[in-house]
Amino acid sequence: MDGTGTFVASYIFNYMSNSIVAYHGSNVKISKFDLSKLKTGQGSNDWGVGVYFTDNAGLANKHGNFIHTVTINQANTLKQWEEVASKELLVYTLQRLMKGNHIDDETAKGFLNAIKEGEEINYLGIMNYVEELVGIKETVKLFREFGINGLIIPSEGSSYGTIYSILNPDIINIDKVAPSQKQELTNRLREALRIVLSGTDV
Repeated sequence: MDGTGTFVASYIFNYMSNSIVAYHGSNVKISKFDLSKLKTGQGSNDWGVGVYFTDNAGLANKHGNFIHTVTINQANTLKQWEEVASKELLVYTLQRLMKGNHIDDETAKGFLNAIKEGEEINYLGIMNYVEELVGIKETVKLFREFGINGLIIPSEGSSYGTIYSILNPDIINIDKVAPSQKQELTNRLREALRIVLSGTDV
């Protein structure tokens, strides 16, 4: 099957099963993803709060000694990052921020006016705004309470592939953990060195 056929087959599988196959690189083997480790890994955190995955296995290979192949379930609970956030989410966010006294009355008034005037704020923008005010834990809680389990950042020709920023580890199934290409090379070099030092013929 050529590249186009593989892409189409993958798209159909994802659509029909409401799931996505993706990859995550790490220096340790992971048995369950832990949100307490958010923003402690390698690479950029440009795409908001969440555990990052990619549909580009080659990229995942560059981010650690182990590559984790996963299935992300409930794909319909992920939002496109650039999509305009719903008015319902903005109102809910304002209510939560006011209830926790995270914003003053003047800021709340400005937020409410922006909602009334139909100001467009994308999902990534509102996520970053909330995180700045209340931190990672409360941001995750707010979005998940609203039924949003993460964001999708399309590849748009980028070598990074499509990025998935996931807020709910319960929707992630780890299917396989294998040494990355870098780790496989390291293992081979270690074995070759062991053979040389032991004087054993290859």
